[in-house]
Amino acid sequence: MTFRPVCRLSTERLPILSGTVARRAEAAVESIAASLLTPDIEAGELPPVLRPIAEATLPNGAAGRALFFGHLSRRADRDDNTRLAERFLDRAMGVVARVPMRPALLGGFGGIGWVAEHLGKFCLEREGDDPLASLDGAIGRRLRHPMAPLDYDLVSGIAGFGIIALERFPRPSAVRCLELVLTRLFERAEQTNGVARWLTRPEHLPPRDRRAFPNGYYVLGLAHGIAAVVVVMAGAVARGTGGARVRELLDESVRFLLSVDQRDDPLPYWTGPGVPLSRGRSAWCHGDPGIGVALLAAARAVAEPEWEREARRILLRAARRPPGESGAVEAGLCHGTAGLAHIFRRSHEATLEPELRTASTYWFERTLELLDEDLEGAGTGGASSIRSGFLTGKAGIGLALLSALEPLEPAWDSVLGISLPHYASGALPVSA
Repeated sequence: MTFRPVCRLSTERLPILSGTVARRAEAAVESIAASLLTPDIEAGELPPVLRPIAEATLPNGAAGRALFFGHLSRRADRDDNTRLAERFLDRAMGVVARVPMRPALLGGFGGIGWVAEHLGKFCLEREGDDPLASLDGAIGRRLRHPMAPLDYDLVSGIAGFGIIALERFPRPSAVRCLELVLTRLFERAEQTNGVARWLTRPEHLPPRDRRAFPNGYYVLGLAHGIAAVVVVMAGAVARGTGGARVRELLDESVRFLLSVDQRDDPLPYWTGPGVPLSRGRSAWCHGDPGIGVALLAAARAVAEPEWEREARRILLRAARRPPGESGAVEAGLCHGTAGLAHIFRRSHEATLEPELRTASTYWFERTLELLDEDLEGAGTGGASSIRSGFLTGKAGIGLALLSALEPLEPAWDSVLGISLPHYASGALPVSA
């Protein structure tokens, strides 16, 4: 695939870090950029059949590095970083051409295609006709296949395909793909008593949970649960796709999420008959931060003040949670400190809630501390404990730090379902 560099910058915003902390973050970004040029040992630890896929895909491989360098090119050394983004993306695309893999968003060729589409909007422009139309076709075939063992989640299932289609909208093949996604979500939905929910079936559970919960359960969070469905349906409604039927299902799914909320306690990981409630951690993948920002994104997409009030309440509850109870002991995006920092930063700029800014700054500082500890450990003869990947490693941490320093829209986070492009100047009228 041939690319050519382009320069398209988006809405300006104010950086959240300043002074000494900003300088530490700048140094960390430079260190991360240098470290991403060296091979990671993680793929070498996998069975040979899985190694090329891990080295290429978004969570741990070249596609995640391409995403980081693409956004770094907006800030400094544009030509050098653009070439690096192109190099890593070409490497990932090369694996897609020769190694069979699933179309999953996180862990398959779907995520590589998402990165190519995303970078084509401001960093690398594809020459000629749309070469990613085949991606929509492959996803469409997967969605049409009657025997495809599809879950509905963002990581590897139907909602993840929706995220890809939304990124590529309004290309005709992406519109058709989004319509298929909505059809499959309708087929899988359980609509009763004015609420809608999606069951995580036993075959999609880890073996231990499969034995403990043979009927499955309802996951709430963004990575594997109903919050991701909310984001996809809200994006479809905002783009005029699906009509009143999708809007009704969206309303019912938000109603279900809010019906599970106990107001005083964090949202659980999952729920269902005979399933004990577990106190969710503070993270993107599960828990209040990811669900709260998903609800806020949905509220902004369809202009629902009541959803925004509830989203703010959930996010503020997460921001007030003592750090020792958060479960965030790693630095990554998925369930670590950088993910919390970025979610609170995005939520603050959308709402201007001071406590969200305070929480974001705290978690960015904690992320820098963890990076310093890792660097110190590696400097004394040990190996780095933080890998290179996007979802749990340095590429994602670097993108979060860039978003705290950069006056440009960090739309890379739409792959996680948390992009909030509408700022306080366009905020909905929400009373305290």
